[in-house]
This record gives sequence, structure tokens and C-alpha cells, in this order.
Amino acid sequence: MFAQGTAAMKVDVMIIGAMKCGTTTLADLLKAHPQVDLCAQKEPEFFSKHADPLAALPEYHALFDQNASKLHAEASTGYTFLPHFRLDVPELVHRYNPDVKLIYLVRDPIERTVSHYMHVYERGYIDLSLVEAVRTLPLMINVSRYTTQLKPWMERFGRKAILLLDFADLINDRDTVLARVADHLGIDRSGFPPAAGVHSNRSIGGNKTHHAFDKPPRWARIGWNLTPAPFRSRLWTSIARGKARPFDTKPELPAEWKRSVMRLLELEVIELEKLMGKDLSAWWTSAGLERDR
Repeated sequence: MFAQGTAAMKVDVMIIGAMKCGTTTLADLLKAHPQVDLCAQKEPEFFSKHADPLAALPEYHALFDQNASKLHAEASTGYTFLPHFRLDVPELVHRYNPDVKLIYLVRDPIERTVSHYMHVYERGYIDLSLVEAVRTLPLMINVSRYTTQLKPWMERFGRKAILLLDFADLINDRDTVLARVADHLGIDRSGFPPAAGVHSNRSIGGNKTHHAFDKPPRWARIGWNLTPAPFRSRLWTSIARGKARPFDTKPELPAEWKRSVMRLLELEVIELEKLMGKDLSAWWTSAGLERDR
């Protein structure tokens, strides 16, 4: 049973992944659309991390503006982190709203893996080299198992509920992609902002905050409150910069590792091509392999 008082609204749209495939860019474009209310919290991960999400829906709904005339939308890539978060996310979401519209983005697995590595390294979660991260952290590969991640969602919601998009198309043919998004969600195609320059969460040229600053310890909060207001921002920025670990250039997987990653994912990609109706041969080419037909 849902908690009392949760029936007034439902989240209508979820961007469920994949990580480092343009989800933040798409979320920012949806946020600017007048018919969409995007969740106030970036990646709430409510159904993947909350102990009992269906019993705490008022807490979830409080992240939205409650405007009944808008579609309520959120983006949580952890919803497709099988098996690293809870396994029943699709079932929980289906129990919550069986009519939710889903969006899932994919990307060349090698490019996605490198971008994933850069993100977790810059945020201070790991201190490994790129090769060591790929070799020792299963999540680096599992997030790119797109078909495996999609199947539980398709079993619950059906294929038509899920819009599959390619990161390369979002970057290179954005108007077409946004038209598809609008049609999938039933919103006005012309409501999106001029999107040519929108590219959120860039790997190079950004300055990601160390994860320690997401939820500062008690001593840090006390120090913040004791610091005179005019100096708080300057002090916080100085400390954050001291923890920053930005990349000047993208690291690159050695050729043999690129080939190995693609061979691990070969059956996944073949099945994904069928689901998308799209030729993904370029992914093999970028890994230095020829696609077996």
C-alpha cells in the first residue's frame, strides 16, 4: 500500500540511464521546457537507495513543485546499475506508476567507460589508473551492459514505454532527438530552449566537487556557521579547489583493453541493435575490431 496522501501526484517521466551517456544534458533541456517540472534534486535515486520507497512517497514528492499542469520528471542513472543497487527497482517503479514514461541513453561503451572513470576519479571515489579501474571494478563494465540493464524494465513496462537514444545523436542531431523526446512524452516540440550549446557535466573543462563536500561532516558545518557571511563562499571555494582533481586531457584505454571490453559486450550490443533498429558498427570500429556479420 502507498502511504496516505500520495495519490495527488505521480512522477510521469524517468531518465533511468545510462551513466555518462548525456542524461544530465537531457535533464537540463527538459528542465527548461515549460511543460515539465524536473526534480529539484539531481539524481534522487529514490527507488534504488531508499529503504522503503513506497512507504515514503511524500518525501519523494516533496522534491517536485506539485504543479498539476506539468509532467513531473526525474533522472537517476542508478536505476540501471544492476546488480550494484537493489534488484527490484523496476518492480517498485511499476507498482508506483505503471504508466511512467522511461528514457534510456546509450553510448559507445569505450567512451562511456572512460568518462565514467574520469567522473569517479575526479569526485574522489577512487585513486586507481584507468586500466586498474576497468580491471577491478565490475561497475565500470556492467553499466555498459545496456541490454541486461533494460530487460527488467521492458518486462515490467513493455518496449514502447522506453525511449532509447544514442548519445552521439544527442550531440550531433539534437533537434531530431528532442523531437523524439517530445513525441514520447506528449509535450510541445517547440518548448525546448535553443540547445546547440547545452552540454552539461563535461568530462574536460569542468571542475567536479569532491564527494566529501556533498554531505559535509558536523565540524565543517559548524565552521561554516561560525565564518562571517561575506567570507563563506570564498572559504568554501578555496577548500573545494584544494580537493579538485580535474583532467586536462582524456585518458585512453590501451588498444588491447578496448578490444577486450568490446568482446565482453558483443552479445549485449548485437541485441541492443535489434532493440533500437540502429547500426552500431562504429562502436566496433572505435575499439579496433571488425564486426562479425
